[in-house]
Amino acid sequence: MTLNKLRWLFALGIAGALMTTPLGAAIFNVDTTVDDASLTTCNDATSNDCSLRGAIINANGLAESSTIVVPAGAYVLSQSTSCTFRTHQFGDFDLNTTALCIGADVTLIGAGAASTIIDGNLLGRVLLVGNKVVEIQGVTLKNGAVPSDTPGSYLGSLSFGGAINNGGSLTLVDSVILESSSVLNGGAISNGHSLTVLRTTIAGNTSGDGGGIANISVFEVTLLAVLDSSIRNNRADNGYGGGIGNFGGVAIVSGSTISGNYARNLGGGILNYNLTGVLTVTNSTISGNTGGSEGGGIFNNQSSVADLNNVTVTNNSAGRDGGGIYNSAGAITVANTLIAGNQAPGELSGPDCSGSFISKGYDLIQNVRNCQLTGDTTGNIIGQDPRLGVLADNGGATPTHALSNGSPAIDAGSPASPGSSGAACAAYDQRGFLRPLGAACDIGAFERSGAFSVTKILPSSSGNAGSSSVLVTGNGFLPGATVRLTRAGQAAIVGNPVQADVGGSAISATFDLSGRPPGVWDVVVANPDATSKTLAAGFTIEAGGAPDLWVDVVGVTRREGPSTLTIFYGNRGKVDALAVPLSISVSGQFGLTTLFTIAQPPAQSDQRLADFSQVPVTVRADAQDTYTNLPLLLPVVPAGFTGMLQIVIEPPPTTASTLFVNIDSPYFNPLLDPRIVSSFVQGAVAYAPVGFQVTIPPALILGLEEYVRNQLQLVVEHGRSVFVATLGSSPLIYSHTQLQMDAAIVGAIRALH
Repeated sequence: MTLNKLRWLFALGIAGALMTTPLGAAIFNVDTTVDDASLTTCNDATSNDCSLRGAIINANGLAESSTIVVPAGAYVLSQSTSCTFRTHQFGDFDLNTTALCIGADVTLIGAGAASTIIDGNLLGRVLLVGNKVVEIQGVTLKNGAVPSDTPGSYLGSLSFGGAINNGGSLTLVDSVILESSSVLNGGAISNGHSLTVLRTTIAGNTSGDGGGIANISVFEVTLLAVLDSSIRNNRADNGYGGGIGNFGGVAIVSGSTISGNYARNLGGGILNYNLTGVLTVTNSTISGNTGGSEGGGIFNNQSSVADLNNVTVTNNSAGRDGGGIYNSAGAITVANTLIAGNQAPGELSGPDCSGSFISKGYDLIQNVRNCQLTGDTTGNIIGQDPRLGVLADNGGATPTHALSNGSPAIDAGSPASPGSSGAACAAYDQRGFLRPLGAACDIGAFERSGAFSVTKILPSSSGNAGSSSVLVTGNGFLPGATVRLTRAGQAAIVGNPVQADVGGSAISATFDLSGRPPGVWDVVVANPDATSKTLAAGFTIEAGGAPDLWVDVVGVTRREGPSTLTIFYGNRGKVDALAVPLSISVSGQFGLTTLFTIAQPPAQSDQRLADFSQVPVTVRADAQDTYTNLPLLLPVVPAGFTGMLQIVIEPPPTTASTLFVNIDSPYFNPLLDPRIVSSFVQGAVAYAPVGFQVTIPPALILGLEEYVRNQLQLVVEHGRSVFVATLGSSPLIYSHTQLQMDAAIVGAIRALH
């Protein structure tokens, strides 16, 4: 964290929350992953005598602060224990719960978020943090679930906070909160006092309101600070605050990215609500969020106050108005802020902003329709495209939108000394780079540097049994740049396809590593002007390797009304997985709606159907309509990649819900499995007499097999090209049913001719 940020936080009176809790008189070293409250001895000379739950019970019995060290492992919660949950704002709750209940000053230190996993096991939330000072470092919290029938009053309800209900002063550092849900507020966290989130990811959580974080102020003003963190792909299905719901508290967002979140009604990214709501956003990116009604990126309500400086608000959408920002009778000030490329329907709605805004100068707003801008408009740029790159890892802790060559936002920020006054640019950009890097600071969260450099490649290692899709980051990449791996005595491995982001800070590429020698290779990026930069020993080729595919489902299935579920999938292996089948099955009486786009089958020369939009993507599993199946085909799931799909199911009132999601072996391994081709053709032959009253003769089988092989090869080629072109932000998804129908139609037409 920069000194500038620390000074700013001290001025707000919350910097103390960032200080590591001092090591107390007691240190408890957890030595077993078993969830057992009786394992409380915690004698370092004895093995398997200190469970995580037992260590917390010990810490709760001490007057002084203590430290709990949690080594790598999966800690799956299963045991219920008694707990007195003392909150600062809402009083005390006595309960029996599977959640870990912290009631003392504690520092809990994991081995890193990738290694120490605390799993709520969908039995309840993961943590209850009482009215104490608690810091949690280096862990992943996941699978917290708080259903609608959890006891407790609504105010301070035990139904708040899918993973964490915080009633004290909590700091999260270098951690991850995933795949948790609460029917009411705070899919990941409900904050009832003071919460600091530092270098932490909150993703894929679901709630009624405040899909990621709900900051709830009722009897006092609560404090929330989100610093250098990512809040993404969370949902508020009742309607308010997809990423953050600030309900009357003070919320500070700095150096962070709020992206891909959804609210059914207001504030897809951030909701600032109620008379006492105060929101400050600095050096942050609000991107790709959706509000079902108003405020795709930010919704500011009533007398709430919001202040934005060096913020990028782009690619958000609203169902009615204010795709970027909607201000409803509140007060919003903006300075050095970029608001562009947002969407809202209708000729009278405001795609980028709606309502009244007070400018402090040097803002770029692409479309001011329905936006009343007052204040100091010096240096404002209206009606111009900022020429942003896609949301990507451009360095720093969180993804950003880089500015491309020729962007009007470059060097167009306030001429005042950065960090010197309320209207000046922030001293550092979102990535922590000192401003300015040019003649003046840039508008928005990203400070562009034209200096050509290569800083990182992800993943940094892959196996030599297939291909690997990578993302190279740095600065100064030009359109047409190439990427290659080099090593003394070996032929270079040239990336193909390759796509440089228009912002010049990221390049996506695919390397065919099949059979190439294991070892360390240099990463070389060459611009069309013959200049090049090398990341020495940046990439390692390992022997062998295979895909390791996984899938998980997050969300609460409601007893009545629609339920939004998020399906995460990915590849933990060392090579890309090509043509991956993923199937979703729900009870046949359910309604099933997809919230993602399905690509049409790739065109071939004798393809007969040009528009597949009328071809159903779901099929019934059997004659009794027991299940509705949605079979999909993912063209490429790169090594190390995590993707997301969202669906809505709506059960009949009297029917229990059943959902199955399965990811299967890729069709290419590394070549296309001939059994898959035969299966497609057999399906076409079986369907043609039923669907078209045409019999496909045996003489046409070989030709139809060739058509299917080409079809699946094109699926992979197109999918890989789009993945690289969008830097992995918009992967293609195909319908297995439509691909099968394509083959059946071609076979039937050939039989008739």
